[in-house]
Amino acid sequence: MTEPVSLEDIKNHLVLDPGDTGEDAYLASLITAARVICEIRTNRQIVGADRLLVLDRFPGRNDWLRLPVVPRMHGDADLLLTGGSVTAVAVTYRDAAGAMVALDPAAYWTDLDSEPAVVRPVADWPQAQDRPGAVKVAYTVSPLTADKLQLAKQAIRLIVGHWYANRETVSVDARATTELPMAASWILSSLKVWPSE
Repeated sequence: MTEPVSLEDIKNHLVLDPGDTGEDAYLASLITAARVICEIRTNRQIVGADRLLVLDRFPGRNDWLRLPVVPRMHGDADLLLTGGSVTAVAVTYRDAAGAMVALDPAAYWTDLDSEPAVVRPVADWPQAQDRPGAVKVAYTVSPLTADKLQLAKQAIRLIVGHWYANRETVSVDARATTELPMAASWILSSLKVWPSE
């Protein structure tokens, strides 16, 4: 995967000599760590990715307390696909004989315009074995749009700059030890996908 912020970009942001390669590996690790923390804080992929939701069974009545689902008004449950804008979905499950079977896309509806995306059975989910990993939902999350990507890149630059300048978690002065603030929080909150109610 290509990181959204390049070494050249981060050196420019940090006002470092572009020809000095002594800290390139360290800077690259900071860029990756900053991207990952941005993805965790916003509940979305920055550069896009293939994701997999793995469940022990299809959700049903009273399962919504244990599974990443939201209850429907008439008692069934919808699967929520987190991570950003979803472009493709494929559902497989382990049938009564123990074989992994692809669920016909005609058996479920998808709302890919919502974030998180929703997968809902047309009638009922099929009977799957109740065992670890019995249901798998593979889906593709698209990269951020160009304008949102610029916000994410700026947050990554700020985080890397902060970590580069402050290589410890606390600042010690004559009066007290204090945690250093993060300037990127405001940017990341604007990109966050909030859970559905």
